[in-house]
Amino acid sequence: MTPRTLSAPSLPASASRRRCDMRRSPARLFPADDDSSELTLVCRRSDYSASMIARATEDCDTHILNLNVTADPAPDGSSPDSIVVELRIGRRDPSAVVRSLTRYGYDVVSTGSSRPTELEERAADRLRELMRRLEV
Repeated sequence: MTPRTLSAPSLPASASRRRCDMRRSPARLFPADDDSSELTLVCRRSDYSASMIARATEDCDTHILNLNVTADPAPDGSSPDSIVVELRIGRRDPSAVVRSLTRYGYDVVSTGSSRPTELEERAADRLRELMRRLEV
């Protein structure tokens, strides 16, 4: 018998580009949910602990709906041994969770929500009221 080596099939350029685009979009990993927020944080591999992230999140009376870890380098290129953690939490306003994660030593690099926060809704209501009064 002769030994055979397995080689990875080559991908066409479009498939390779699609795979790269999919890695950069956290929405690919999260199911749709209106009352949730997404957070992206960066930490060193040695500092990563899912239980610490869960504790920091639950300190704010909210739950982690999804947690995905990727080995992508940090967006700012500061540390080659860093990992990127993408979270979806069960709260529309992620500001309290961001503060809690920062207190635990994690660097939150981005946040997002599918719906506006209460503060944004209140500001939009006030702006509409002002515009209505100015029209009179």
